[in-house]
Amino acid sequence: MLRCSTFGCDELPFKQCTQCDGLILCKKCIRIHFDNSFEKDIRCSFEKIKIKLSTRNFTKLRKNIKKSISKIEDQKTRIMTEAQKTICQIELMVKSAFDQLDNIILEYNQIYNKTEFEEKDYKKINDIIRESLDFENPSFSEVEGSLTKNKKNKIERVSKEIIKNLYSLLIEVNSVAITSDNRFVVSGSSDKTVRVWNLLEKRQEAVLEGHTSYVNSVAITSDNRFVVSGSSDKTVRVWNLLEKRQEAVLEGHTSYVNSVAITSDNRFVVSGSDDKTVRVWNLLEKRQEAVLEGHTDYVNSVAITSDNRFVVSGSDDKTVRVWNLLEKRQEAVLEVNSVAITSDNRFVVSGSGSHGSSDDNTVRVWNLVEKRQEAVLEGHTSFVLSVAITSDNRFVVSGSSDKTVRVWNLLEKRQEAVLEGHTDGVNSVAITSDNRFVVSGSDDKTVRVWNLLEKRQEAVLEGHTSYVKSVAITSDNRFVVSGSDDKTVRVWNLLEKRQEAVLEGHTSSVWSVAITSDNRFVVSRSNDNTVRVWNFLNQNIKSMVITTNHILDEPIPSKLGNKVYLNTGFGLSIFNLDKKEINHELYFDKKLEEFINDYYCEEDFLPKID
Repeated sequence: MLRCSTFGCDELPFKQCTQCDGLILCKKCIRIHFDNSFEKDIRCSFEKIKIKLSTRNFTKLRKNIKKSISKIEDQKTRIMTEAQKTICQIELMVKSAFDQLDNIILEYNQIYNKTEFEEKDYKKINDIIRESLDFENPSFSEVEGSLTKNKKNKIERVSKEIIKNLYSLLIEVNSVAITSDNRFVVSGSSDKTVRVWNLLEKRQEAVLEGHTSYVNSVAITSDNRFVVSGSSDKTVRVWNLLEKRQEAVLEGHTSYVNSVAITSDNRFVVSGSDDKTVRVWNLLEKRQEAVLEGHTDYVNSVAITSDNRFVVSGSDDKTVRVWNLLEKRQEAVLEVNSVAITSDNRFVVSGSGSHGSSDDNTVRVWNLVEKRQEAVLEGHTSFVLSVAITSDNRFVVSGSSDKTVRVWNLLEKRQEAVLEGHTDGVNSVAITSDNRFVVSGSDDKTVRVWNLLEKRQEAVLEGHTSYVKSVAITSDNRFVVSGSDDKTVRVWNLLEKRQEAVLEGHTSSVWSVAITSDNRFVVSRSNDNTVRVWNFLNQNIKSMVITTNHILDEPIPSKLGNKVYLNTGFGLSIFNLDKKEINHELYFDKKLEEFINDYYCEEDFLPKID
């Protein structure tokens, strides 16, 4: 089934943009795409969706059709052969039936022509007098078989059953939570139930019924006494986990409840809903405490800080909002486009802002140890698309739609420099390992090199014919790799400031690029549903992974060897670059493994090497 080309959108497409690589878009994303294109002075034209197969798939389609037609002709020949055999079998059956009937006629005629009967005829005479001879309609029931049955149909039946079971796991179980003592698992399901599973004895402990629609989220109190569930029936329900019964129904939401969370002191429940609100419930008194309004679209997720002071909510309005739980008010609006973590794992840096209602446009520093916001770095005048941190954790570099690259002093929490030169939004930034240079990729189709020490532009690398979406730098700081909407991956000599190679093969936009730790391979991910691995030394394609229409997260090259980790949605697949093989070693749910490992299911759902 076709899906909208917008990253992260699973809606059905409505129209196709003929100006932008034939992107297929849903009704909602068409408006966003039109606005973005209008800002960039691109005239978009939307028409009915027309699917153009890749050369590989088109060739495979025609080859398979020819092969299928040949097999059909062979089947016709076999049918004629079998028909001749069947005709002979029917003729034998008919002859045998006629022989039996003729014997009965002969016996009747013998009795008919007698006037005196022997003792042995007496029973037959009585049977003829008392009974009427009736025959059933002739039926060749012994001739069995199917002339058009094929293995493909059988395979489809098996796969559909497997897929049915698979989707029952993926779709019906919407949320799980585990008690703090690891004894029980609680699940919320599309069958309207909350189920309790005994983790030690591997059995179902209880089915908690009461919801009248899908259960979307479950949470457990820290003392393991209560379960809280949120449902599409618009209610939040509290269940007594010890007594396995419903404790309370919390009503107030006017649409689906998507997420629930509980404060660590077990005093409050927080819920997020399609009614665009976050609600706070008093768990002790079983009543609504507050309605937090501000989101302009569905609220999909809620979480509570460990000190119970703040609620964090995520929404389809593309914002993350922070709410003061004590004062029941909005604290901040964050639209996070990019994150980076310091090498000592103490701080996270995020870039915020979007085309939407938020005017945040900030770089924020979060203290991972103390779980609090450390600083808000203001200066960008439009949304921040990318952030990177120097290896010594002293500086943050950010790229923004305001066309600038900015350098921030992480220690002093202040802006250090504004690097100007790009003529359009900056989508990606990377820093050399010696912290001397910054590399940026932009919608102005250029890759630029900046001297981080002297805070000036060092070089403009031109060659791409469309937006540059991603940049990466080799660990020896000799080369830059970039991915672009022009469907190419390009290699640039960072020392000589020139283009080294153009890697062609992708049939759609290249979204991300990465380099293995030994600098032997480049890994690129594209909208053409492939992850390609390029040999860095001779600049040719080494191998290609087909993602079977599943858009993967950014591939992650291993730091310990020539392996690439792929998030399939079902688990983690490991692509061994030297052996050219994929192992599906880790599944997010053990039950998935049984179904996914079926040959036909694996062909449909898991990435494979072309």
